[in-house]
Amino acid sequence: MTQTHKQDFLKWVQRNNVSVLDAMPNCDLHKGQMVMFKNDYGATFGPHEVLGFAPEPTSSGRCVYFDHDAYWLPARPDQLTPVSNGAGEEAAMMKQFREIKAKHPDAILLFRVGDFYEAYEDDAKVLNKVCGITLTCRTAADDSKTRMAAFPHHALDTYLPRLVRAGSRVAICDQLEDPKLTKKLVKRGITELVTPNNTF
Repeated sequence: MTQTHKQDFLKWVQRNNVSVLDAMPNCDLHKGQMVMFKNDYGATFGPHEVLGFAPEPTSSGRCVYFDHDAYWLPARPDQLTPVSNGAGEEAAMMKQFREIKAKHPDAILLFRVGDFYEAYEDDAKVLNKVCGITLTCRTAADDSKTRMAAFPHHALDTYLPRLVRAGSRVAICDQLEDPKLTKKLVKRGITELVTPNNTF
């Protein structure tokens, strides 16, 4: 969840005088968890971050406040499945990627993950075609797969010129803090935007 979205949620709570619980009574669900939601028709959504719970249940279940455009959704405990910490971190990272990618939709986004730069979906196809990098995939908690291509960070000077010479704009997204010094999702941001006008 972005900080802006959290602030919007808090403003919505204050504006509407909404009471919010940090945990769902009589179960292990609590604020801050990443959960999958399965509706009565069998469709699964998420992972979403839980922001809190309504104090009083409705006929459809207790309202859960999600990191979601609608903010809240009636849900029973049996409809919510917490994802593991690793899966939650993976989901949060991919959400971070999509938010950054949305700001640069016409650029190949090279997303730093540890010692690698990764590209996903259509961007991964470009890396495969232009640079000959093998396509693989990431598997999410709901078993959905995201097409991926990756290369070691020290190989950036090898692959970046190839992408630019092929006519691509490239957005380089780096880790802005040391992953060893934070227990939360590593902050990332665009540190360089390279266009075909650049000379290599």
